[in-house]
Amino acid sequence: MGSVVYNAEERLKISCSILIPNEYHTYIQAHANEWQLLDWFYNETTMTHAHSTHQIHKNYVPVNPKWSKRKARKMKPFAGRVPESHPLHQKLRLAAYWNNRQADDRLARNLHEKFGKDAVLVIGNWSANMARYHEPIRGKGWRDMLKRHGFTVYLLDEYRTSSICPVCESSLENFQWVCNPRPYQCNKSPSVKCHGLLRCQNENCLKSVAKYEETTRLRKWNRDTAAVLNFRHILHGLRENGCVPERFQRAQQPKKPDDEPKRKRKPATSKKAIPNKRPAPCDSERPLIELLQNA
Repeated sequence: MGSVVYNAEERLKISCSILIPNEYHTYIQAHANEWQLLDWFYNETTMTHAHSTHQIHKNYVPVNPKWSKRKARKMKPFAGRVPESHPLHQKLRLAAYWNNRQADDRLARNLHEKFGKDAVLVIGNWSANMARYHEPIRGKGWRDMLKRHGFTVYLLDEYRTSSICPVCESSLENFQWVCNPRPYQCNKSPSVKCHGLLRCQNENCLKSVAKYEETTRLRKWNRDTAAVLNFRHILHGLRENGCVPERFQRAQQPKKPDDEPKRKRKPATSKKAIPNKRPAPCDSERPLIELLQNA
């Protein structure tokens, strides 16, 4: 059975392009022919193997309560140990690992071919926390991968880079209404403004282009494109003036002058001792030693 499944997986390793109808038709036909076999095999293969007859499960040794301490210590690596996963799942995890590594190598190779071996990459320092319905974003692992391939990586503060027009330095705004992509909020808000499409609020911004001199439309920006173009303005400001342009700086709280008199703290006042209103103890409440001394 294993060889049949292996041969079916090998027949599905063909690559094709959807732009070529003949190749894509062959690809779909191959999946249709092997679908029933693979679907049955994947559904029958589970993570628990109480009745499995696979070779790796034949070495299972149940724990015997009658074992001595010495034998239990000797059989500890094997006693009660069931393999955590089937070889198929191990193979799929290994294939996913190598696919990720090949994707990283392909990305690094393309960057080397496009920008050269001594390229310097500037990446925004924004990092996303774990959020519901959002795919995790690679951060430190991605930067370590680029450094491992010989790139020099710098982090840049992204403050207001997607809120200012890279051409006229005016503010950008969301304007396009679309269907809410979050299904759990469709009843409350069926339509929301598109997050990735922005519009410049300056009416004369697009008129600076020769072929749009008489237009009444406003310039539109992709959010990521506008942010990357503003990255360039920040780099030019750091090279020329040694500081970030003022429109991208974070507001700092003004410091109090040194000559301003500091507020004096009031000395801690101890609470007045409350007189003890309890009556003097009678003879039955006094310690026995005092009673003996006064006798």
